[in-house]
Order: sequence, then C-alpha cells, then structure tokens
Amino acid sequence: MLNLLQTISSLIFRFHKVIVTASLILVILASILIFRIDIKTDIMDALPAENPVVNTFVNFIDDFGSMSNLIIVLKSTDKKVDEYIGLAEYIGRRLEKSPFIEYADYNILNLNKGITAGNFPLFLNREALEKLKERLTKEGIEKQIRQNKKQLLSPVGTPVDVELILQDPLNIRSVMLLSLAQGNSVRLSIRHGYYISEDNSMLLIFARPLHSSRDIMFVKRLRAEIDQIVEDAKKEFSGNNDLQIGLTGPYAYAIESQITVQKDVFINAATSTILVFFLFQFVYRKRFAVVIIAAATLLAALSWTLGIAYLIFGSLNLGSSIITAMLMGLGIDYIIHIFNRCESEFIKTGDIRQALYTSLTCAAPGVVTGALTTSTAFFSIIATNFKGLYQLGIVAGIGILACLISTLLFMASLIMLVENYKTGLLFRSKEQGFGMDGISRIVKDYPGLIIFTGISLLVLALAQLPNIRFDNNPEAIGPKKSKVMIMEKEVGESFGKQKNPLMISASAEDREGLMKRYDELETIIGKWREKGTIASHSSLRPFLPPPSRQREVLSALKGIKDSIGINEMEKVFINALKENGFTIDGRYATYIKTIRNAVGISKPIGLEAVENINDKKIGYFYNGEKLKVAAYLYPGNGIWDDAAITLLQEEIKGMGKDFSITGAPIMFAGLKDSIIRESIAAAAIACILIFFIIYMQFKTLRRAVLVLIPLFIGFTLALGFMGMTGMKFNYINIGAITLLFGIGVDYGVYIMQDYLESRQGSAEASVKHAGKTVIMCAMTTIAGFGSLMTMEYQGMATLGIVITAGVAACLLCALFFLPALMHYFEK
Repeated sequence: MLNLLQTISSLIFRFHKVIVTASLILVILASILIFRIDIKTDIMDALPAENPVVNTFVNFIDDFGSMSNLIIVLKSTDKKVDEYIGLAEYIGRRLEKSPFIEYADYNILNLNKGITAGNFPLFLNREALEKLKERLTKEGIEKQIRQNKKQLLSPVGTPVDVELILQDPLNIRSVMLLSLAQGNSVRLSIRHGYYISEDNSMLLIFARPLHSSRDIMFVKRLRAEIDQIVEDAKKEFSGNNDLQIGLTGPYAYAIESQITVQKDVFINAATSTILVFFLFQFVYRKRFAVVIIAAATLLAALSWTLGIAYLIFGSLNLGSSIITAMLMGLGIDYIIHIFNRCESEFIKTGDIRQALYTSLTCAAPGVVTGALTTSTAFFSIIATNFKGLYQLGIVAGIGILACLISTLLFMASLIMLVENYKTGLLFRSKEQGFGMDGISRIVKDYPGLIIFTGISLLVLALAQLPNIRFDNNPEAIGPKKSKVMIMEKEVGESFGKQKNPLMISASAEDREGLMKRYDELETIIGKWREKGTIASHSSLRPFLPPPSRQREVLSALKGIKDSIGINEMEKVFINALKENGFTIDGRYATYIKTIRNAVGISKPIGLEAVENINDKKIGYFYNGEKLKVAAYLYPGNGIWDDAAITLLQEEIKGMGKDFSITGAPIMFAGLKDSIIRESIAAAAIACILIFFIIYMQFKTLRRAVLVLIPLFIGFTLALGFMGMTGMKFNYINIGAITLLFGIGVDYGVYIMQDYLESRQGSAEASVKHAGKTVIMCAMTTIAGFGSLMTMEYQGMATLGIVITAGVAACLLCALFFLPALMHYFEK
C-alpha cells in the first residue's frame, strides 16, 4: 500500500493540473447522466427479482392488473353526498375522455347494460328472484308505474329520477342491485346505482389508468391530469363547503409515494449537506477556500457515483435513494483525515510537497483501510436478493470508493494547485485544539472502570436481543401520515370494504375447462364464507354467474314464467302506462320485450358472453388470452389470521395445479425469513472480509481483534437499543446490520493507526491526538444518516435512527473501551 501511495504522491506533484481537469470533465459527463435518473418508489422494485413467492404475486398483477386501480373519493361531512351526483358525473365523464385513463366507472348500471338487457335473471339471488316475480305480476307492474308517476310529480324529484324512470320503468335496476350488492365487498346505493356509502357520506369513482404505476413519467403526467380535473370540478360546482375530494387505491398510493420520496430525497440531501458542512466549519474553523475544496471533492464523488449508478441500473429505488445523505456523512471523513494531517505537517514544515507526501504516506493508510472495510461491507449486501438492499450496497460501495479516490487525487491536486497559486490560502498558522485532554485523562486514570462499564452495557444489550421483532407489514416502510392510507381507512369504514386481499387464480386449457374451474372456485369460496374463514370476496360473479348457480336460476325461472303470465306482461305494462298518463312510444315496447325475453331465457351463458360486455372491470377477474379467472378474498377486520392463510393455502393446493393463491400478506410472510437469513449472511461475509483487511493492514491478530472490539460492542448496543425501545426491523432498516459493520469499524482503525505511528507513545495520547478527528467523523456520519429521521418514509426514518444509535455506540467504544484495552496491553 505504501508504494501505491508514494506513486500517487508523485503523480499529484507532477500532474495535479491534469488530474483536476480530468476530474472536472468526469463530473460534467456524470452530471449529464444524473439528470436522467429516476427514483422508483414502487415497493416491488425493492423486492427480490427471482423469488417464487414474489413471481407468483407479480404474475397475478400482470395477468389481471389489480394494482392499477385509482379511486376518486367524494366525501360529504354533512352526509349529503347524493347531492353531488352531478359533480360525480362531471368527473366521471372527464375521466372517460382523458387520454391517460383506460376507463372510468362511477355507476354500476352504466357498464353492465349488456347484462341488464339480455341475461339479468341469471345474476339474481333467491331473494332478488322473488322480488322479480313480485314485480312482474299484474299487481306489481301497476304498482311500480303508479310510484313512477308519484315520483315524477313530486317537488323533490330530480332530473336523475326522470332519466332513470324513462330508462327502466319497472325499476328492474333495484332488483339487480339487491343481488349485486349482496356479498359484495362494497355496499351500494340501491336507489341510483352509484357507489355511495350507506351513511351517504362518500361516493366513489373508479378509474383504471392506461399504463402501469411503475411507469414514472406516465405517473407524473397522470398526476397533473387528475389535479386539473378535480380543480375544474370544484370550480364548476363551487359553493360545496362540506365536500372534500381525495384519492385512494394502489395507483393513488403510487402517486403519493412518488411525490413523497422525491420531496424527501431533495430535503434530505440538502439537510445532510448543510449539517455536514456546518459541523465541518464549526469544529475546525477552516478558511472559506477549504470549505469550497471539501464541497467540490464530495460533489465530484457524488456525481461519479450517481453517473455509474445510472449506467448500471438506470434508476434508483427506495433503498438507494438515500445515497446522497450517506456519502455526505461518510465521504467527509476522508477529507477531514487527509486535510488535517496535511495542515498539521504544513504548519511544521511550511512545505506543501512534504506536507502532502507525509499525509498520503502516513495518514492515508488508515483512510484507505477504513474505506476498503466500509465499501467491502456495503458490497457484501449483494448476498441478498432484495433489490432495494442489493442496489443500495452496490451504489454505496461505489460511492465510498469514489470518495476515497476523489480525496486522494482530486482534493490533493486542488490543494497543490491552490497553494502553488498563493501560499497561505488554505492553512492556518497554528493547530486548533479540540478539548481531548479530558477524555485522554479518563482513559489513563480509569481503564478498569471503563472496561467494566463497557462489559456491563454489553450484557444489558444482549439481554434485550430477544425483544427484537421484524415488522412484516409493508405499511411499516411507507409514509408516516399517508393521506391515501387515511382515506382508504375511511372508505373501508364507510363501505365495509376490506383491504389486504388474498388473490386466487384458476386456469385451464380451454373455455369449457375454465368454466368448471370457475365453478369449483366459487363453490369453495362459498364454503369459506359460511365458515367465517373469509368475510367477503370479489370475483367474476357479477359478470358471469357460476354454472351451478345458473342451473338453479333457470329452474326457478320456469316457475316464475308460469305464475306471472309472461304472455300478458306487455299488455298489462302498456295499459298501466296509459292509465297513469304516460305517452306511449316505441322504446317502451322494446323495453318490455327485452324484459320478457330475459325472463324467458332457457340456456346458461358462458365466457363468450363476458367477452362481449363492454366493461373493462372484467379484466380484474378474467384474462381471456391466458384463460384465467381470479377472485379476491377479504378478511373480516382487514388483518389476516395466520391460521386462516395456512388453511386457504392448503385447500387451494389440494384443488390441483390449476389453482394458485397469492397476495401481499402471503408474499411478505414468505419474504420475512428470506430477508432475515440473507441479511445475516451478508453481515457474516462483511465480518470475514473486514477482518481480513484489518489483519492485512495491522499485521497481527491481536491488533485486528482490538480494532474490531469497538465495532462488535457498538453493534450489539445498537441492537439492544432497538430491543429496549421496541423498534422493529423492516424491509429497509434491516440493511443497517451490514451498513453498521462498514461504518463503525473506521473509528477503531483511526485510533489504532495513530497509535502505531508512535508519535505519542501511548493509547491515551492517541486518543488526544486522533480523537478530535474520530469524533468529527462520527458527528458528520450522524448528521448524514440522522437527517434520514426527518423523512416521511418510515423505512428510511428508522434506518436513520438505527445507524445513528450504532455510530454513537461505536464512537464511544473507540474513544474509551479500545484505548482502555490498549492501556492494559501496554502494561
């Protein structure tokens, strides 16, 4: 290593202008790439790419698109949302015309006219069939027409009432809605067919965007489109003081995540940069030119890192999006070490060449060792298949090496360039103290007490380890106060709609076989509902009744036709209209003929009927190209019981290979053990590689072990902190296990490196000399990672907390426990 550093010194003395120029050119080229980087906020982009559980979930989403649902919510605080049907119609029509929306659904009758016209009796349950039978008798027809007349003449009648009566004089829609609403996870307004809650406080409009929520540029344009539509609607229907318009659903969550992460990343990058340079300037009181050089060094390293990240990955994800804060906190360490040593040597000799040479050959070995151990630990994260941690490990490892190279070459060349231009612009005339005498005396006078205290804290931390838990809920890594999730909860309370569905798919080689599979699926779902295993479900049933149910209905229709006098129905209907003063035209004859033909249906319908219906929602339940059907199961309180999931999985498995079950609860439960196992493996690999690097640097086993002791004690104290405070690991902050090994080892390295130079001759003297730099390095790291605690995303915020606690613990162990042990070894 010494020969390499001497060569670097020689290159800087001879070619510092070339190095600065080349570095700036690389910065410019990297900056061009940086502006192309997007941040993928979808949690799926952070999960393993080749995992059977994840693949099953992703395949289901690809087949049925169930994650592409956007819900616009109209909420009336006065519970008069039915007064805003006109506004809902306005938004719905705007969405239908939008080039970003595939379809909009705001009234169940609008998209199901094909069903209503031809085969509606097949969709009715027993109660609805009885209502139909009653409605189509002579007495029932006459009663309904009289009610229509009364409604039209009523002073509270609305244009919507008029339109509905003209379209459906016998109010067959109420019979259909009675059946459609039963067993549905959404309770519908029977009166109009709109998705209105029973307490009249909410109205829902469903939309399916044209492209996936993982298409970042499309999501940005869609977000602007939705905002414009809502804004125009508010202006068109002004004066609605009790009305609130919000968004929910998976697609709304994707939009919110994109906004939140972009804002968080920008604020976090700015905050960490300001904190790091504030600490740097506050502690060291450097001249302004030094601050500029330090900033240029870090920005060069950051630009190179992001440029390489773009070339490798094309984008960042939730895990790697924090790279700016990481590099600001860690990269400044190398600058501090090299510059402080250079300044110290320059004060002694007044020769910039000698100062740089001594810095690069004496102080740089510790910096290189620290950078290698840190980057090695970060690279070890590639042992996990989780893309969020995998990408973070690679980008962070590259970033650390970029910081090291930028410090040794770019910063050193800048120092040489500036000092050659004008001596005295960078360095002070004397060194500044940092108040390390107190710590040095404590180490010298109370080594036994320090060791006893350290061991005691270690025992207490170990006792807390069994209390550490892993939070399997994906919401644990999402925004702290998600408006979308709050709205989803309110919608669930108002509509009885559950969340966290399990999804079942059934497939077959032909349509006949698929109808059999569909019938089997509906049969077992019915049994699960009867047993209380599930609370509700959504399936193809509103579009295509199961074959067994169709056979039951056809049998019941025979009796209905005989009892209502189907051949006299048209005559009774026309006479009732005339008696109540309605003007008779051709549409009434067409209407009653359609009803009569529907009641007279004698054959079941199949998948071809579904394929002819112009309702895009069918895509959530039927994939005609791949011959698959789907169903969504909901738990009673939105939370699945492990026993229920196990039962469902076993019964689906018993139904054969044509059936599969997935869902976020199943996927994340399957990933939990995997990420814990892989994170431990990554940490083990990091430990082995770090030990090897430390041993190669310090030559003896005793020194290597001494350097690692603060790391392991600090790491254990951080875990003890988590156990004591009840903080849980999640799919993001579990990366702290490996990150801490890479970060925390540096402080012991710096103390040992200073000690071995033997300039002071004792452990406490090394604390006095190197302690200020070690403290500053830890403080800047805490500033960088600590800024993560302000992020809205809980996964990032808790990562910041864990790393901050671990760095603080490793710092204290390096300043007190390690020198105390070294003190005893000296004796």
